[in-house]
Amino acid sequence: MEFDTIRLLQKKLAREDGWRQIGSLTIHFSETCNLRCHYCSYAEQHGRLTIDPAVLEWALAHDPIYTCIVGGGEPTLVDPHRVTFVSLMARFPWPHSAYMITNGTLVPPNIEQVADRFDFVRLSLDAATPATYLRLKGVDHFQDVVQNIHRYLQAGVARVGASFIVQGLNLHEIPAVIELLAPTFYAYPHRFFLKFKNLRAAPEFLPSRVALDEVFAQTCRLRDSSPLLETFLELGTNYRDILLFTENTDYQMPQAEHCYYSLLYCLVRTNGEVYPCGLMSRKKLNCLGNILRDSWDTICERQWEFSTSQAGGGHSHCAGCWDDRKNVVIQEILDSGIIADPLLTRLGGVGGFYCRW
Repeated sequence: MEFDTIRLLQKKLAREDGWRQIGSLTIHFSETCNLRCHYCSYAEQHGRLTIDPAVLEWALAHDPIYTCIVGGGEPTLVDPHRVTFVSLMARFPWPHSAYMITNGTLVPPNIEQVADRFDFVRLSLDAATPATYLRLKGVDHFQDVVQNIHRYLQAGVARVGASFIVQGLNLHEIPAVIELLAPTFYAYPHRFFLKFKNLRAAPEFLPSRVALDEVFAQTCRLRDSSPLLETFLELGTNYRDILLFTENTDYQMPQAEHCYYSLLYCLVRTNGEVYPCGLMSRKKLNCLGNILRDSWDTICERQWEFSTSQAGGGHSHCAGCWDDRKNVVIQEILDSGIIADPLLTRLGGVGGFYCRW
């Protein structure tokens, strides 16, 4: 079993013993959602399914180095008549082996029993006021999410973050959300972060270049007005990245010649379908099979075929790939012959290979 993503990739490229191990696993616990976000890239996949525990056990049996718990819906909204969220998390064999992206409206009962399984939990806030939250998400759970940030921290999750997807409707609230969340950063030293994210779909909601420059200038003035806010911004956020968020990449062709990521990665949906990447799952293309009926050897062979001949530069179905840059970085690492410390490549310090935040 490998704990280093680059070494595992080298095994996969050479098809050496152990190459069928999963590098990065994304798994959907639920397709149910309690919000109506107009910019959601998974909105068309919402259903009523809850993952069969056998699907999770199968995926974990292939020793993923790192696991993202997210969903075509909200991962905490599993059907309690079938399975509890905590019982699913208890199946993860070691601490800090998974992270979760959640809309933050709920904290599962008894979460403290499995808090050590998380490397981090990130809650989608996307607003600084209830009014803007309601406008973005169709339901007002703003105060719930703010309170649940603290509840996850108090439950013992190692790191907890809030995300803010930058778009035209909430751009003006960036300075306000910084001021809102800075006290949490100081209340939980080294445990809280704020991540600004770009809008993956819905280009009509992107902010203009002029508007983004103006808000970034306001943010810099806010930073310069207070040493406390400056420390939060520099150590607990990625605020400088917001200058990059005016461009929608849904129709951009990938720059990387090879898709190494799809060899290391797999996404498993609640119904057992396996996809080589999140983009293919969103587009409902190139399903590799279903773990409830297909052998893992068959799925791995299909994954190899996709990665080596059907993905990467020149393939139109890969347009809009948000992992393209990771492939470029991986190629640079392979070409350089650098041997990275496994502590970096397990959790993605090299090139941000995995979503550390």
